[in-house]
Amino acid sequence: MDEDQRIATAAEWIMAEVDTGKRVYQDRVARHVRQSIGEDLTYKNQNGNWALDKRINEAFKKISKDRVVWERSDQCWRLRKPNDKPGRMQ
Repeated sequence: MDEDQRIATAAEWIMAEVDTGKRVYQDRVARHVRQSIGEDLTYKNQNGNWALDKRINEAFKKISKDRVVWERSDQCWRLRKPNDKPGRMQ
């Protein structure tokens, strides 16, 4: 699997998890990507948390459009609710 395919696979996996209606936490996603898709697509950020390659986030943003929001305080993605503010960050 080439790099573009791995990035798309990671983004699609995140979307499938969010579509279940659960909150999908960044550390769980990063662990899945490291173990199943490739360690090189994750890194430790300045806060010491595992994070995703920016290309995965960009691919996920494209496929999720406005359906998903990011909760910065909990470091998780979830489906948008009617009372959410405009924009991705909540």
